Amino acid sequence: MGKKRLDESLEAATLYLQQLAWLHANKNRTECEQPPLDDYSQWLIATLFRIGIGTGDAAVSYVEIAAWCELAGIELGLWELESIRALSSSYWAAVQYYSDSEHKSELPPYLTDEGRDAWMRSIAERRRLALMMRQ
Repeated sequence: MGKKRLDESLEAATLYLQQLAWLHANKNRTECEQPPLDDYSQWLIATLFRIGIGTGDAAVSYVEIAAWCELAGIELGLWELESIRALSSSYWAAVQYYSDSEHKSELPPYLTDEGRDAWMRSIAERRRLALMMRQ
């Protein structure tokens, strides 16, 4: 998988977790539209939840990730390790942001028409450029 595809997967996973954080902070909401996730995005999120997303407002630590990998018998690459840590950190930052009374009524980027359209355009543009480079 190329770096652009990995970056796309990480971006989609980040948006997904921001939506979950928004739901976490807004207890009266039970669901919301989620960005489309490719297999790798789904794997990153599932792995993060298997490891543990962190506690309170602290992201999962490298020590916790390493301990889980050792127990599970799984070896993560550096990019995967950094991505899982970044996703956990992003989730807790979003929980804190949306829990603040000043931001409680704000929608996460993907839930606004403008944010969703911008994200879909960026994905389409990246794919168009990737096809051009292959020719």
